[in-house]
Amino acid sequence: SQIILDWAHNVQKMKALLKTIEKLYSRKKFIFILAFKKGKEYKKMIQFIIPFAEKIIITHIFSTNQDLPHFSVSPEIIITDIKKFGFSSVEVKNNIKDIVQTMNKGSASYVVSGSLYLLGDIYKALKV
Repeated sequence: SQIILDWAHNVQKMKALLKTIEKLYSRKKFIFILAFKKGKEYKKMIQFIIPFAEKIIITHIFSTNQDLPHFSVSPEIIITDIKKFGFSSVEVKNNIKDIVQTMNKGSASYVVSGSLYLLGDIYKALKV
C-alpha cells in the first residue's frame, strides 16, 4: 500500500496538500485517516478532502506532549458532520494498532493528516 503522511492541520495547509495530490495523482482516490485537535476548522478541511476520498477513517489523537494531553474533536462528531456533507463512506477507529493493520494490508492508498500528533503516533506505529 501507499501511505502519504502530511501534517496539514489548518485549511491553508490542507488545500496545499490536496493541490499537490491532485497534481501528482490526477483523479486517484485515497483513504484518509484523520484526527483534528480541538479548535481547528476541521469542517472546512473535510469539505476539501471529500472529492479526493474513497473513504475517511476518523480517529483521535493518541499522544501527549510535555505531559499535557492534546484533545481531539470527537470522532463521532466529525462523522456526523461528514455525513451532513453527503459523504457516507466513513468509520471510526480508536486503536492505533487497528489503523496500522488496516494500512498494512491490501493495495489501497492512504493519506494520514489533520494533526502532527497523529502523524507522530502513526509514524512510530509503522516502525518506519
